[in-house]
Parts: sequence; C-alpha cells; structure tokens
Amino acid sequence: MAVWRMLLVLVLAAGCQERRFEQLLTPRLGSSATSASSEQAVDRAAAPTPGSAEPGASRAPVRPSAKAPRAGTSRSSSPSPVWSSPEACQQALREGRREPRAPGVARLGSWNVRWFPDGKPGAASPGEGTDLEWLACVVHYLDVDALAVQEFKADAEALERWRQHLEAHGGKYALTLDDCPGVGRQHVGILVRTDRVEASPATTYGELNPLGSPCSGGLRPGLGQRLSFPGGLDLTLIAVHLDSGETARDWGHRRLAPEAMGAVARRLAAELGDGDVVFAGDFNVMGCGRCRPRVSASEELEALSRAWVTQQPSLRHIASPPACTWAGGKAAVLDHFVSADLAELPSGARAVARGLCERSCQQRRALAYERLSDHCPVLLDIPDRDLD
Repeated sequence: MAVWRMLLVLVLAAGCQERRFEQLLTPRLGSSATSASSEQAVDRAAAPTPGSAEPGASRAPVRPSAKAPRAGTSRSSSPSPVWSSPEACQQALREGRREPRAPGVARLGSWNVRWFPDGKPGAASPGEGTDLEWLACVVHYLDVDALAVQEFKADAEALERWRQHLEAHGGKYALTLDDCPGVGRQHVGILVRTDRVEASPATTYGELNPLGSPCSGGLRPGLGQRLSFPGGLDLTLIAVHLDSGETARDWGHRRLAPEAMGAVARRLAAELGDGDVVFAGDFNVMGCGRCRPRVSASEELEALSRAWVTQQPSLRHIASPPACTWAGGKAAVLDHFVSADLAELPSGARAVARGLCERSCQQRRALAYERLSDHCPVLLDIPDRDLD
C-alpha cells in the first residue's frame, strides 16, 4: 500500500507541474503578442503626421507602412522582387505596388546606369546592355519625381524607346542630358516626371568640370533644373558625376568639387534670389590608394564634408546609405546628395539605397547587375512645403 500511495503522489505531482508549465507558457505567449502590438502602437504614435510639425521643425519623412524600413536604413532582407527579373517587376506594377512613400513629400533620386544603353564605352551596340523596359519598370516602381542620372550616352533612339516604356506605366516624363559633343561619351542628366513637377529649362554648370570648361577631358559638367512641386517646395536639382579613380590626379580633381559647388550655389542665389539647391550623383568617393600616404574612402568623405561646410553658403552632406551604392567587387558608397540653403530638409534626413544594395554589395552574378547597373539607385524624400 505504501508503494501505491507513493506512485499516486508522483502522478499527481507530475500533473501539477504540467499545468504550471502550461500556465507559464500562456502568459509568455500573450505578453509577446501584447508587446508586438504595443511596439506597433508606439511606432504609430511616434510617427509624425505629415504637416503636423511647426514650420521649420526637424522631422524625418513618415514611412507609410509598418513593414517599410525607417528612413535612412537599408533593409536587411532580400530586396523587392522588382529587382529579380523584368517579369517580377511588371507583375508588381500590375498589383499596384510601389516603393513606400509618405504623403506630402517630394522624392528625388540619383542613379548611375552603367553606360546606358549598351553597358560599355564607345559606339552603341544595339541589343546589348541595359534592359530598357526593365529599367523603365523599376524607375516607375521607385516613384521618383525627379531622377539625376549618370553614364548616359546621347543615343536618341534608345532614349526615345525608354521614354515610351516609362509612359506605358503611366505619367509623363522628360529627360535632359548635358550637350557635350562626342560619340559614346558619358553624360549627366535629369529625368523629370512632368505630370507632377514643373521644371525650368536645364542649365549646364561648367564649374563642376575640374579641367576648366564644361566638356574638357571627357569629364562632366553639372546639369541643373529648377523644380517646383505641388506643395510649394522649389529647388534646383543638379546632376553631378565626379572623376573616378584612385590616383593622386583623380583625388585632386575631386578635392576641387566643394569649391566649385559653392560657386554654383552662390551663382544660383544671385541669379534667382533663391539658393535652394540639391547636388545629386556619383561623387566617386573611393579614396586614393596610390597616394602616399594612402587616403581611404571614409577619409576622403570626411575631407570633402569639412570642405563643404566651409563654403559660402555652407553645403550640407546628407547622411549616406550605410553599406554601399555600388554592387561591384567591394563595398563602396559612391552616390550622394549635398544641399545648400534648404530649410525644408529635416536635420535628420537620410538617403536610402534600393535594389541590390539592400541585400549585399557583392552582386556580379545578379541579373539586375548585368541588365541594369553596377550602381544602386539612391532616394531622398523632402517635405513638400515652402519655408522660405
């Protein structure tokens, strides 16, 4: 009998322990769900409503979806399917998907589209290089109002076909390139969505070619357009493409850029009475591996940033994507935004990279790397209002 009593006690104890384990699990699971809901509620409460801030108050643009990344962050998961294939991009547009964007902002972008339209220097080779239809699909998905572009050849036929592909998705677009002569040379340009934005005729800024004239030495001038947005924001967007390379000569050319950009900003302020300007493009901040002592990419960016803030007016480097904008052999952040006198830009504003750079900077085998570009597009959202 003593043995049976002992067995009964053990069975009852085990049952109590099992119930206690279930009771411990239930509140833990419930608190996790509650915590997640609370975090979402905090995020919603913390997110400012567009237009709710006092004029001049600093705030980052609101992201419209809880699943979207915070401004200035690079998504750690795989990029949107639009980057996997042309067919996936077309399907995304048919389903009405776009890059998340808060209401009440203007969206600027910059993209070096490697040797558009055929992917290599020299005379055009029809049928090779850039997938024009896929490129149009991705640009429409990015939902940009104006896009600074680099490495475009003045191939009239390809440019017209690309415009037709763009407008097949809706909207009206106009692209202007610098007018430097020469078959197969790289140009900078600005693509404007004209059904959303009013744009002035383009102006060439030869000051941004370090060799002293707009088209010297195969280097590029700046190309700018005055843009007016429906909410009142107006600014001059200037596409730039600085000299590439890690020699002392290349680094020396790039070191001249801050002073040239300051001169352009002063020129705009004098001519227009409004110095609001955003420089956007490929700054080729890659350091000087052949200098003695060597200059790293981060040291170059620090040197440029110090030089920008000393200009009159002071120029502001907008915080860059954290990993890369170049999906080549090594991580590099080559593509940037720099602004002057732009009161509408929040102090915490950041640029974001999209495409292959959302996942990895080593993407030589990716289809988008082959058929779109070795660079990733970068985006900058600015509250669409007029504070000056």
